[in-house]
Amino acid sequence: MRARLKGIVAAICVLGGIAVGTVAYWAFREWQVERSGFHSPEITGSLTFAPALVVGFAVAYSIGRWLARVRTGAWITGLARRHEVPRERLEEVARMVERL
Repeated sequence: MRARLKGIVAAICVLGGIAVGTVAYWAFREWQVERSGFHSPEITGSLTFAPALVVGFAVAYSIGRWLARVRTGAWITGLARRHEVPRERLEEVARMVERL
């Protein structure tokens, strides 16, 4: 459940990074063409997509960990009820997993 949640968050954030990178690419390209009459796709792409994707991955990592921590209590309650496992035991496992 935790991996699926983090995967969904990562997909959304990376797609957002790609969208932001695309908009930034076209805006920067227009600026370069207006200013100098040409543009370099390699420079334009590296200056727009790289930062957008790095920020997207960083945000995905932070939000994914935060959401997993927030949902841990509900997951533990559901698992304890469904499988008749002591809640304390599941909390101990969750603390061990969080350190990874």
